[in-house]
Amino acid sequence: MIRQAGALATALALQAGTAWTEEGCADITGIDACVVGIWQMESGGPAEWMRKYTPAGVKMPGMDGPAGGRIHYRADGTFTGALATGTDGEAVGEQESTSSGRWAVKDGKLYQCTESTSFSLAMQINGRNVALSVPSGGGAQSFDYSCDGDRLETSLTIQGMPEPMVTRFVRAGE
Repeated sequence: MIRQAGALATALALQAGTAWTEEGCADITGIDACVVGIWQMESGGPAEWMRKYTPAGVKMPGMDGPAGGRIHYRADGTFTGALATGTDGEAVGEQESTSSGRWAVKDGKLYQCTESTSFSLAMQINGRNVALSVPSGGGAQSFDYSCDGDRLETSLTIQGMPEPMVTRFVRAGE
């Protein structure tokens, strides 16, 4: 079970980082003023998506509730983001990821051109410690998105999965 949990976390972290790539991502320069600001994750996202698609018998820490995530899209086209989850009743642990890079919009898509990202998982199952860290460099993702004042929703298609990962945010600042 521990090996399965680590393999799933690695696969999802790597998949999320490589869902879309294209040469010239930096050439996309459109900025949607609605997206500019600090956004707090409200629902959906990795925790909810993983809870739905994690195989039976595999327990990931922090997947019982929503993950706490925040992303800051700046008007100059840069972004920083962080995601953290806590513990649950069976497996004790924490997950954390951070990212930074550039963003832009074009043709109804929100592009994140990540220059730096890291994912770490530390948990204890039946008294046994398990740790996983997946740092990576650049990559790009494209999300379908909608933005309406103080609400932002993104949808990430993950290859081979029946449904996209939908994340809903509320504006938390400018």
